[in-house]
Amino acid sequence: MKPPTSVEEGLRNIHTLLNCVMTDIDNYLERPMDYAPEYFRSVSGAAADAHLLVTWVKDQLRTTPK
Repeated sequence: MKPPTSVEEGLRNIHTLLNCVMTDIDNYLERPMDYAPEYFRSVSGAAADAHLLVTWVKDQLRTTPK
């Protein structure tokens, strides 16, 4: 994942990643027999990326002149 070019883009990316996590978990909960445990590696990766983006956004907000 490349760093966003703005806080707004970072927030959009976080929103997208969390929406994907929610969708993947909902899909699993509806039909768990269709999914192997490995399915959750990508879900975990998306959550980790969102976590990193939150840290990036916080750093940007701290260093942005007011």
